[in-house]
Amino acid sequence: MICSITKNKRPIPLVRSESGSFTVESTVVFPAVFLAVLALLFGAMIIHERVLLYHSASAAAERVAFRWDNSHRDPVTGVAPTGSYDPLYWRLTDDRMLQSIFNLGGDASEDAVIDLPANVGSERRQDGLITTKLLNGAGRVPEKYNGQAAYRRQLVLKRVAVELETFDIPAGAARLTGIAGIRASAAAPVSDPVELIRTVDLVRYYADRFGIGSGGAEQRAKAGGILRKHADKGRGSG
Repeated sequence: MICSITKNKRPIPLVRSESGSFTVESTVVFPAVFLAVLALLFGAMIIHERVLLYHSASAAAERVAFRWDNSHRDPVTGVAPTGSYDPLYWRLTDDRMLQSIFNLGGDASEDAVIDLPANVGSERRQDGLITTKLLNGAGRVPEKYNGQAAYRRQLVLKRVAVELETFDIPAGAARLTGIAGIRASAAAPVSDPVELIRTVDLVRYYADRFGIGSGGAEQRAKAGGILRKHADKGRGSG
C-alpha cells in the first residue's frame, strides 16, 4: 500500500504575490513618473523664462539709471562723446525739479512712461528729454517682451521702473500649469551726486528763507509761480 503525504498549502497573501506586478507598474507607476518628469520640465522652462525676463528688465532699468545725467551716453558702454551734453538747466525743467520742490503738479505719479518694445530711432526727442532718456536705455529690450518703462521722481528720490511681460510659453506648459503669461519688474535708483548736492543746498536756502507756516506757504507758491513762468519761457524759446 502506497501512502502519499501532501502538505497543506496556505494561500499566499495578495500583497506578497508577484503575479501581475509588471501590469501594475506599466499602468500606474510609469504614467505617474512620466507626468512628474513632464511637470518638472515645464516648471524649469517657466522658471528659466522668468529669469531671462527679469534679467532684461533689470538690465534696462540699470542702464537708464546709470546714464541719466547725459542722454548722449552709449546705452551699452555708458561712454559719452566728447563735448556732448544735455542742456544746462535740464534738471530744473525737463527733470521736473521745480514741480517736486514747489508742488507744481508734481506728486508720486509717473512723470514719464513709454511702451515697450519701442522704436528708438523714430521717437527720439519728440516727447522731451526724459522720454528720450528712457527710449535710449529701456527701448532696447527684446521685441518678444511687452511692457512699460516709467520714470518717477519725489524731490530727491528718483527711480526708473521697468515692467515686462511675455506670452512665449509652450501650449502644453500653459495648459498644465494654468499660466498664460509671465511678468517681471525691476527698478533702479538714479544716482546723480551733483544734483543731490545742489538740491540739498537749495532746500536749506528755501527752508531758511520762507520758514514754516501759512506765510511761508504763500511765499513758496509765489516763488514757484515765478520760476515756472521762466521755465516755460525758456522752454518755448529753446
